[in-house]
Amino acid sequence: MAEARLTSPRTLKQQPSQVWLPQLLVLIYLLTTLVAFVAYPILAVRWYSSPFIGALLQPGLMVKGAKPSQASIDWPAQAQGAASGDRLTGINGAAVTTSREVATALKGLQAGDSVNLTLTNANGEERSMEIQLSSFPSSDRFTFFYLPFFIGLILLASGVWFFLMRRNSPSSRAFSIFMASVAVGAAGLFDLYTTHAFSWLWYLAVAFCGAGMLAVAALFPRMYPWIARQPRLRYLPFIIAALLAGFAFFSRNDAQLSRLGLNLLLGAAIASVLAALVILARRSF
Repeated sequence: MAEARLTSPRTLKQQPSQVWLPQLLVLIYLLTTLVAFVAYPILAVRWYSSPFIGALLQPGLMVKGAKPSQASIDWPAQAQGAASGDRLTGINGAAVTTSREVATALKGLQAGDSVNLTLTNANGEERSMEIQLSSFPSSDRFTFFYLPFFIGLILLASGVWFFLMRRNSPSSRAFSIFMASVAVGAAGLFDLYTTHAFSWLWYLAVAFCGAGMLAVAALFPRMYPWIARQPRLRYLPFIIAALLAGFAFFSRNDAQLSRLGLNLLLGAAIASVLAALVILARRSF
């Protein structure tokens, strides 16, 4: 990724912190994503070892409307009427509020055992259903985890390579953040619907997809003069993105706010990426 040199003498006389601090922040982010990618397969295998209730659960134990990859396969809870927006609140009479409590409630049970699930819909109406536990189908393991994880791994490797090769370039650092964020967005979906161990990173990564692309558009092929005069403005998209991610994450246990937070997060990320592409297209001519 070629980048023109700045001609302003003021921008050339940077303070030391303006040189190493951006590199350090990007390095920390990349290392965090690498830790997550090491953990994702371990968490997935551990989750596979527990019986499957028949629905994927978002943070806050909200039922995700994902369907089996094969039409011939039924997921038990969904087959009994569990729908997107329902919240799992109990298993065999024991209250559950986190994925860890779900795992504890299912401990000692196996595929074929029957359990009673308590669900609450968006209107606050509670209902119970008797379901037979199953194993998560192999075809769905490929669709929901292995394939997205492999794609994410390639994207993350590309982002790390960009950083190692061009870490002194602001636009290359921004592109590294974008690639790593898309990688987490793809590979971390399964964790978002199962163990929720790195759900906070998924929210942050989605937000940073948009922020990273906006930063690339502002810095490539040359930095906008107003950013050269005020280098701290480079961080503004990431600060706004982090605030949106924080709102989405901390509102995950509220049915209404979680939907609002997620919609804002996804909407802002998509709008930012599209705006960045338009800016890049105009700057290339």
